[in-house]
Amino acid sequence: YGPYNLAPEFYVRGQSREYHFPTIDRSDADSWNLRAEYNQYYLLQRGRGYLRAGLGFEGNQADGSNLDYRSFLVLAGFQYQLPWELQFNFDFEYQRRPYDRIHTLFGVQRDDAQYSMAWQLSKPLGKGLEVKGRVAYIRNDSNIGAFDYDRQIYSLLFSWSY
Repeated sequence: YGPYNLAPEFYVRGQSREYHFPTIDRSDADSWNLRAEYNQYYLLQRGRGYLRAGLGFEGNQADGSNLDYRSFLVLAGFQYQLPWELQFNFDFEYQRRPYDRIHTLFGVQRDDAQYSMAWQLSKPLGKGLEVKGRVAYIRNDSNIGAFDYDRQIYSLLFSWSY
């Protein structure tokens, strides 16, 4: 093992987010979102998987001033090849999200801490077809009760690569 087992990744994503429902002007979620990450991968022996650690930044400039923020992220994860052609993935993300302005409805500056975890098991079925089962858990801890929540998302996905 040496430096050839390390693989850096720099990732940048820009999104224009458009929502098609009417809102109060200050809560208009239409936005321009920019996210940048630096991840460092440690490749496991014989290509059986990897460990990942990273840091990131995300900025959101919304049409409604209640939803502008700049946040920092801590990222971690791993992937491992199991028997029977099963592949296991786990990802974790912590995002501290202090909002830029005092919320017009609640009268305080919103401050969120979000923890996200996702587990995924995938298996190729042949001829480019793959099935994936995914469980995600999101905890958003906010100083405004209306934005404080837990969410679980269960997914069964089929994909085809050609």
